[in-house]
Order: sequence, then C-alpha cells, then structure tokens
Amino acid sequence: MDLKAAAAPGEPFVAGSPTQPAYYLVTKDLHDFAVLPPPLGGPGAAVIMVNGDLTLSSGTIAIAPNVQVQIFVAGNVDFYNRAINVGGVPAQLQIYGEDSRGQSRTLSAYGNGSITAAFYGPNYDVRLSDNVEWFGAVAGRSFEMLGGGTGGFHYDEALGLIGAPIGFRIARYIEDVRQ
Repeated sequence: MDLKAAAAPGEPFVAGSPTQPAYYLVTKDLHDFAVLPPPLGGPGAAVIMVNGDLTLSSGTIAIAPNVQVQIFVAGNVDFYNRAINVGGVPAQLQIYGEDSRGQSRTLSAYGNGSITAAFYGPNYDVRLSDNVEWFGAVAGRSFEMLGGGTGGFHYDEALGLIGAPIGFRIARYIEDVRQ
C-alpha cells in the first residue's frame, strides 16, 4: 500500500485503479474535496483516512463517475446543509466512523442537505434534521430524524451487494410439522 499525504486544500484527490486504490492520509480535519478518476481513465478507487473531523460547512464532496471512495474518519462527521455526492450512487461513497478512541461520536446534517452515501459507525449518534434527504444506508449507535419538511431516508438495496457480509439471510425455510 502506497500511502500518500493528503492533497493540499482545494486540490482534488486522484483515484487509483479498483485493484490498486490510491491511499491518502489526512492528519487533521477534512473539509470539501473532489476525487478525480485515475490519470489513464476508466474506473477508479480511493481510500482516505482522516485523523480528525469530516466537516463540510461550505463546499461539497464531488466524486467522478466510475470512482469508488472509502473514507475512514476518527472524529465527528458534520455535513451541515450541504449536497454530498450529488448525481452519484451510494456505493460510490462509503464512510466508516472509527472507534479508535473508544468514545461516542456524531454524524449530523440539517437544512436542505442531500446526501448520497453509505455510513457505518457503530459508536456514532446520527442526527438528521429539517429537510435532509439521505440516499443510501446508515448504521450507527443511535439514529434520529427530526423535522416536518420534505426530507427523508431512502435505502439503496444495491448496497447489500457490496462489502463483506455482516449478517445472515434465510436461504431456505422448511416447516417441521412433526409432533
């Protein structure tokens, strides 16, 4: 694994190939950013490790088509009132909240935010308020959705086909009628 330092503020990350993703380490907080396809074109992948918070008080996360991004965050995630991965599919942006410090963390968004992503953070309290629309999946310690607007939560069933299995499904059912 070839670990690269984070792109300079305002500079985009550049994806590697799906078999050799580009790995980046952000030693502080990460704010708005873009992920570009690999230099030779085609599908791409990037893994971004953030030792601080993922905060988008201005700007957005923009991911090129055919690029998959995994973000591992050690701090809080706050999307404010932003649009995240608009035009993409949830499998393109997977955010993992780490439990490296053993304390509770938060993921929050409010206003008219539109988020297209999958989030997994077992120690994260998730709070979406106002008109936030989330397309994808969320797994956290707690989940709260507040507001009376037009926002909502839309699970993308295609997410069930990516990643390692983390649960079980009933493959076959036979009722035993013996007495």
